[in-house]
Amino acid sequence: MRRIPSALVAAALAGVLLGPSAADAQQQPKLPTFRKNMPYADARAAMIKAGFHPVAFPRVEDEDESSGRCGSRGFICDAYPEAEACADTGIGQCSFVFAAGPNTVVRITTGGEELEGLVVLATERKQCSADQVRRDMCR
Repeated sequence: MRRIPSALVAAALAGVLLGPSAADAQQQPKLPTFRKNMPYADARAAMIKAGFHPVAFPRVEDEDESSGRCGSRGFICDAYPEAEACADTGIGQCSFVFAAGPNTVVRITTGGEELEGLVVLATERKQCSADQVRRDMCR
């Protein structure tokens, strides 16, 4: 019977116990740079080009004009399935979610009332899965 070198066994166990290596982390797509008030449509295209994928949120059957995730702005959820939530008041902030790999999500917060007027206000990268976002477990 052939013995496996102990150094190889230790390296394999370290990978299992400690999680992804630095090489794995480097395979994550690089977050594009967004200029101030960049149109969301441009930011979305840049995210997809960089290797991020929109996280689709399913429409709820009883979702109506006032209680849905996009409130009275359902046209935004219809146009962008990655819309996590939209406010009906104030500067009309919306949150959009993209994923890369098994445990990286990026939220893009926009402002603006109309679909064509959505502009990027902020981005946030989190270490969680798209499924955790859908279950509201990644804040």
